Amino acid sequence: MSLEYVIKLSNPTPRHRNMTIRRGRPLSGDRIVCSTDDVSVRVPPYSWMNVLYDDNGTPHPSIVRSIDDIGIGDELPSTGRISFNEERTIRIKVDGVDNDSLTDDRASREKFTEAASKVYSDLHHAPDQYLGGRMVLAQNSFLRSQRDGKPGLYSPAALNLRVDEGTDTLYHMVKAGSLEMLECIGNGYNSDDALQLKVSNNTGERIRFRVPQGMMFEQADWTGNQNLVVPSDQWYEIGPGEEQSFPVPAMCANATGGSPNRNRMNLTPFLFKDRGGSFRSQHVLWNIADGRRRDTRL
Repeated sequence: MSLEYVIKLSNPTPRHRNMTIRRGRPLSGDRIVCSTDDVSVRVPPYSWMNVLYDDNGTPHPSIVRSIDDIGIGDELPSTGRISFNEERTIRIKVDGVDNDSLTDDRASREKFTEAASKVYSDLHHAPDQYLGGRMVLAQNSFLRSQRDGKPGLYSPAALNLRVDEGTDTLYHMVKAGSLEMLECIGNGYNSDDALQLKVSNNTGERIRFRVPQGMMFEQADWTGNQNLVVPSDQWYEIGPGEEQSFPVPAMCANATGGSPNRNRMNLTPFLFKDRGGSFRSQHVLWNIADGRRRDTRL
């Protein structure tokens, strides 16, 4: 189903509101496409939700419009662990961090980083090979913690992430050793060359590899700048024994972070899940990835 239309429902009041988009409401400027069904949504106080429609006016069946709409199934103490391919929605407490220090305390960021190495202990971690994943989980958990008001590290599923299971993808080929990352730089966002990769083929055969839609590239260090996400499948080829540079299109995954500025990035095994037109524009992606508030800070 192609998702073409969005209606934003805003609730500026201090109470939950049940809001309904009536059947027959025009969705297009020429009023040709209209909603085919009533859609009712319960919108929390001081927040909003998007309702998405296909090009026939049929509402999308999922009402998950942002990361914050993903419920948390399990709350665990700081001694808990999360598998990097954990499918449950889990939050694990980060000790030594309170709600007041979540937005303006460097020490809190350091505690999130330290806790991530223990909580996500089975995630392959080889930053010297440009292979990461802990940082994007720690940072997106930090942002969601600010919105939820509970300091914790979240499972990938609670951050709208899934594990890349393709065998033809860049991450897996670098991890396997057939390709080697020589450089991975983030510079800007929402452009055709926001990512700049330099790759070496360590085999005697020509390799065709894929950078999949939704692939997350994380900042190697917590700089306050944005992580990046690839909006569509990208295919590349490299000959035996060759070194090549590839520009890769990417969008910003964190609206309130600074723009990548020649920052070293790491590949991650995580893909941002498409909620229906998620990668249609930078604004739509931010609406989903950044939750219902824009006052969080990396």
